[in-house]
Amino acid sequence: HRQTRDQILRILQNGIAAFNMNKKMGCTFIDIEKAFYKVWHLGLLYKLNSLKIPCYLDKWLANYLTNRTFMMRIGNCLSNAQNIQTGVPQGIVLGPTLFNIFFNDIVNVLKDVDIALYADDLSFWVASTSVNYINLKLQQNLEKIYEWMCKWRLKVSSNKTFLGVTLDPGLRLHEYTKIVIERTVKRLNLIKSIGGKNWGA
Repeated sequence: HRQTRDQILRILQNGIAAFNMNKKMGCTFIDIEKAFYKVWHLGLLYKLNSLKIPCYLDKWLANYLTNRTFMMRIGNCLSNAQNIQTGVPQGIVLGPTLFNIFFNDIVNVLKDVDIALYADDLSFWVASTSVNYINLKLQQNLEKIYEWMCKWRLKVSSNKTFLGVTLDPGLRLHEYTKIVIERTVKRLNLIKSIGGKNWGA
């Protein structure tokens, strides 16, 4: 079974190979907002149907996914039943399989890049001697992903977006460490200015 670290190792190996050929590499990481909870049931059933699974299994899965409800209990109070509109069931063997069926065809829209996909984590990268070419290919594929997300009613987690990690050929992270320190110092200074001794009545 592959793990997240296997995909990270693939990316690092590709980065080292690019450095050795005097190339640069740009990589984009995508985090899906509440991925397992946001799976569109009708979209999933459409994809299941396209797999040409037996009719009885298709109907069973349709019944399994639709008309599900939940209630919440706080102390002795129990809420009314609410319909579950989206998502795959958690904590069962079938859940990750259904999610993979719904999500994995996203790789079909990506062009001219290498891809790493694990559960709801997606990354893609391109190596070249031209930074402009790298930026172009990453941007083109981000636009394709956006279109795919709109079609299948998913969203990128916007609160987990930031401008990258900088690696050097020796993977020492010196440049990235400087950037993180500068960013941290700026935030600390902001906190100090908000909580200054001269504030208040």
